[in-house]
Amino acid sequence: MAIEEQEPIGVANFIIKRAIENKWAVTNLQLQKVLFFLQGAFLYKFNTPLMDGSFSKWDYGPVEQDVYHRYRNNGPMMIESLAPSGTIFDIKPPKMMQEESFSEAENDFFEETLEKLLKINPWELVKWTHSLPSWRNYERAIKLHDKVDEYSNEEISEAYKQFEGKINDGTI
Repeated sequence: MAIEEQEPIGVANFIIKRAIENKWAVTNLQLQKVLFFLQGAFLYKFNTPLMDGSFSKWDYGPVEQDVYHRYRNNGPMMIESLAPSGTIFDIKPPKMMQEESFSEAENDFFEETLEKLLKINPWELVKWTHSLPSWRNYERAIKLHDKVDEYSNEEISEAYKQFEGKINDGTI
């Protein structure tokens, strides 16, 4: 069974829900890097994206803009609630990731990788993304806010591949 690509905000809300349940702090900066490495993990391990979103190259590394804008009002503070969906005129419950579309192995991999990523200092994750050619080669343009290409799936997969050992064994 092929993985059904999830909406980025659904995955983000799932991550925040898990963080709240486990009393783990998660900020928007951290959320962005966790989403990026989870996307890379699925691209690398299952050869398919987890989410149907895209990641932009920003000053502090990869950003899924729709998710960023939903949580930007938190600034550097911990996110303590899920983002509702809809508009200000028609607010709906938060969208959530569809866990039932994953096999048991995919779900286990997701949960294990998520827990490991949430335990890594977000600034360490930023440092990792800045060390990648996919960011470093565009650093000047990024800092000048010039238009640069979004991360390709190959770049995202390669990012996870490069740091898989550190993610898995907690070497930071």
